[in-house]
Amino acid sequence: MHQCLSIPEVIRHICDEADLKTSLSMALTSRAHLDPALDRIWAHLDSFEPIISCLPSNLWKPKSIPSPNGHGTLNILSLHRAIDLEDIHRYTTFYAPRIRTMAPTPSKRMLAIEAFHGLQLATNAKPGALAPNLRTFEWCSPTTLQGSFGDDFSRQLSAFMSLFIGESVTSITSKTSENVPLHIAAMKSTIQRLPRLRKLDIADLKHEPATDYYLSHVSLDYLEDLTMNSLSPDMVTHLSFLPRLRRLRVSDNRSAEEHDTAWTGVVPNPPRKRNGFPCLEEVEVNSDRPTSLLSILQSLPPANPLRAISCHAKAFCSTQEWQLVLDTVGKFCNAERLTSLNLIDGLGVRMGRLEEPLDVKLCDEVKIPPILYQFKKIRSLDLCFQGGVEVTGDVANKVADAWPRLFGLTLIPTGYRFNRVPSINHKHLVQLLKKLRCLVFLALQFDTTQLTDHEPLPTEESSLKLFLVGASPICSPSRVVTFIKANIPNLEELHTVYKGRGSNPETTMLDKRWDVVQKELRDYYQWT
Repeated sequence: MHQCLSIPEVIRHICDEADLKTSLSMALTSRAHLDPALDRIWAHLDSFEPIISCLPSNLWKPKSIPSPNGHGTLNILSLHRAIDLEDIHRYTTFYAPRIRTMAPTPSKRMLAIEAFHGLQLATNAKPGALAPNLRTFEWCSPTTLQGSFGDDFSRQLSAFMSLFIGESVTSITSKTSENVPLHIAAMKSTIQRLPRLRKLDIADLKHEPATDYYLSHVSLDYLEDLTMNSLSPDMVTHLSFLPRLRRLRVSDNRSAEEHDTAWTGVVPNPPRKRNGFPCLEEVEVNSDRPTSLLSILQSLPPANPLRAISCHAKAFCSTQEWQLVLDTVGKFCNAERLTSLNLIDGLGVRMGRLEEPLDVKLCDEVKIPPILYQFKKIRSLDLCFQGGVEVTGDVANKVADAWPRLFGLTLIPTGYRFNRVPSINHKHLVQLLKKLRCLVFLALQFDTTQLTDHEPLPTEESSLKLFLVGASPICSPSRVVTFIKANIPNLEELHTVYKGRGSNPETTMLDKRWDVVQKELRDYYQWT
């Protein structure tokens, strides 16, 4: 054996980087390799099978039953005799302390509820007895269990997860799409007894969220990362006093009626809060409407540290809603801290299956409020709305002057709004690229029809690599190709929005012309 393999730190580093098969081979090679290899093997458990394998086989009374989902058979292990401390001693002393993360999923062999009862009695129901050094636990969804083991088993298992979740746990995830009372009660009990939780994901997929029930009257002074599925006004207030909360993600599944009701209670210019959200740096909202985002932004104190805002709306939202969001960002966020603003709607609308109506009622454009130009540290700006954003030559100049260090800029409309001829042309684009020297990604529609064969050559090289032109008007592919070659020499991808993808998929002339541009640029830049 090479001399370096006698150094414990080297062995542990090798095992940490190795896969499970290699770690098992190392464990069988030398006693000096055993502990580091076993640490790697047992660090993560994705089923209860390794635990079952460590317990005496004469504990169980196996029974084969057809799987409720109709896929094969299951081996359910009921108790053959009582479990005592000697039965679990080898597992609890030699293997259990090595477990760091658990995300148990159904397997062909599973302990019956009776067996979990037996383990609970044998350990005196001590929380974390079967994984005393566990850090991260991902709750197996009752919905998933129901398909594999039936309704009765899936509704009871959550009550026994405390066997693995002790005080060392700092991260918990729970995903379910059904209202399972025992699971909800087990989750609340777990959260209440883990005051040092740092990460919590309780964005259950059901429409009637239990997050208020989970978090109300619970002290979570160490919580840094929270994911949930809706926000009542009272819960926003409660969260605002969490002293270490840095990242808040909201998957808001409220119905359209609930959003309408909540929207009627939104005050356009509420008074500023003096304190709250002292450490909040990132907010991410996924919803049909930006209702939750507004309630969070309006709760920010003046000296807040918020640096990143993301709101992805599945439905098309009104111009008035997005205008209020932008105005609120300008009024309530800290101009010295905000670096990323990402607002997009229509992500859940399948435009490719919609027939474009003959009479299109274009929405009003959202205007970038003047106060937002004072946020000099913004590096990524994405504003994609059904009504689009007003982009004139003057606006383009203001954007470039306010945020010269932008590396990502998206000002492209969603929905049928892309039918309107853009207010800017290739000259405005050249000026924008000239000022934005750090720009890598750009999504912007511009009018290419005014290009000539005698366009001046650029004096500086653009750093742009990804360009989304949407449905930019085009009449001469050859002129567009020449223009892009000259002004965007480092381009790696060019994307468009095709109109011919509805129920009548006939390719339009716009499609054909941009297809020519893409083909020629692909050959020129040698894209794969």
